Amino acid sequence: MRQTKYRTRRAILSAATTAAIVGTAGCTGQNEDTGVAEDELNQAADYIERNGVLLDEFEEAVSVSTSETSPNFEYTTFEQNIGQASRHVENAQDAAPDAYGEDIDFFRSVLDYQVEIGEANSLVEDYLNCLDTMDAMISADRWEDATDQHDDCIDTLHDIESQTEASVNALDVIDRSDLSQSLEFEYNATENELALVQSELPPIFDFHDGMQLLLEGTTQMMDSIDDFEDDNTGAAKRGLARAEGDFADAESIYDQLEDNPDLSDDLRPDVIEMKCFVSAFEDASGHWYNAIEAYENRNESRYMNELDAVDAALQRCG
Repeated sequence: MRQTKYRTRRAILSAATTAAIVGTAGCTGQNEDTGVAEDELNQAADYIERNGVLLDEFEEAVSVSTSETSPNFEYTTFEQNIGQASRHVENAQDAAPDAYGEDIDFFRSVLDYQVEIGEANSLVEDYLNCLDTMDAMISADRWEDATDQHDDCIDTLHDIESQTEASVNALDVIDRSDLSQSLEFEYNATENELALVQSELPPIFDFHDGMQLLLEGTTQMMDSIDDFEDDNTGAAKRGLARAEGDFADAESIYDQLEDNPDLSDDLRPDVIEMKCFVSAFEDASGHWYNAIEAYENRNESRYMNELDAVDAALQRCG
């Protein structure tokens, strides 16, 4: 049986960093304590911007990744940067709580956001690795293992959905009243990115629904072939009929996805490809069913013709 390679252009959870501004001390005079506080906030800002670079690098890596080059999010470094920035913010609080109170609150809200978006990006890395593991299982014809792995990928995708919502909520807490024009633009861009991710997640879940049916149908089809080889033709035909139904249901899902306005341009080619596969597998299972009937009726000519049709169907999508 021809192997099917599950490929997906990765769902990108991108988020530009929301950089912090070190405010002036207003009408308060500069003294040793405020000088220390300003220095601490400047150091905190440096760590926050380092995390912005890590987020941007991961987004870029995801956008060009393939199943052979999975992107890596430097989550440990990201968390360490948050820890260092938080320490500097607390030092500023201790040195001059009155002079920099609003700035300190701002920094804390930005760090709270980075905690959430960092976890979200870490989950995206887990999701991509999960898909790669499933790819390898499919390539090895380990269909049952791939189905179990697919369940894990769906669980991680649900976690991404929840963590994206947490990131949106944390972003909303950041006080925008004193942002510069450039940072206001950056904030809005981040807000729009997260909204886009949220709108694109439902089609991705639908895509996986179709994938689940493909995996289940393929497992059933392979088991049916084993039944046929054991001369249990009745069980083989029942299994193939169920498999054909799974593939037809999957094709219906991909048909609807093609017309979904929220389907991303990145995912659309994969939907078209998967639609081709499930349609081919549907035809193949039907021809296998017919071949078994021909075998039962000792019609060798029809049996061979149906097997040729199985091969043609499985080779249809390249």
